[in-house]
Amino acid sequence: MGFSFWDLEPMDRAAVILTVGFKLLLLIAGLIYLAEGEDVNQEIQKEDGIIENLTVVCFIGAGIIFLRSMLSDSSSVRKVFTNYRILLILLGLACIFAGLEEISFGQRIGNWDSPEYFEENSSQEETDFHNFEGLDLVFGIAAMALILYGVIIPWGFLNMPEKFIWFRRPFGIQMIYPPIQSSLFFLLGIVCIFIDAGTKYILDSQFVANEYQEYLFGFGFLLFSLYLYDPTYRSQYAKNDQIENSEHTSEILEE
Repeated sequence: MGFSFWDLEPMDRAAVILTVGFKLLLLIAGLIYLAEGEDVNQEIQKEDGIIENLTVVCFIGAGIIFLRSMLSDSSSVRKVFTNYRILLILLGLACIFAGLEEISFGQRIGNWDSPEYFEENSSQEETDFHNFEGLDLVFGIAAMALILYGVIIPWGFLNMPEKFIWFRRPFGIQMIYPPIQSSLFFLLGIVCIFIDAGTKYILDSQFVANEYQEYLFGFGFLLFSLYLYDPTYRSQYAKNDQIENSEHTSEILEE
């Protein structure tokens, strides 16, 4: 039996359309730069270029969807994910912060000068934090955390849930994890990090892919936020909550 696009769940179809649409934009931009004889990779990744603008759209879009789904009283999603509300609000704020960081909090749009502190500490002398010197360790820890949270645990729950049951409520904190569709883009972003590091330290000729990795991370979070509205994804967490409640009831009865 062959694969049919229409056999997919509605949210999966939307994810495919969104993914193909964003990739077509990048392809069109690449063809335009190629026709103009420009360095395609450098032009696509330039400041305020297409890849950075798409990254901003992804992060801020994800942040708005996360916050709206959790803060709106009319949101049916909020009712399902009540136990995860604080985590999802924090994810929303973090995504909006990441998007604003990409555009230096609107500095280049508003054309205002950086405060003295940022001129002294930011490598681009702009109002942002991710261009501060000496953040390699912080970025490394963040990348490892994303590998665990965004890739390993979702894949573990999909393939061997009984071995990953501890991660459902680590240290007593009820957790929600990205859908496997998001994990694919997080994984591709991590691959870009290794491409950067590998070409720099092994080949001594770095292929710069930092804007690609930021875009892939942003797109992964955008899909994550959209899947909150997917009935299949929501039912998974509703089932988890039922299991948690039944286990808690059993513990009380045993006592």
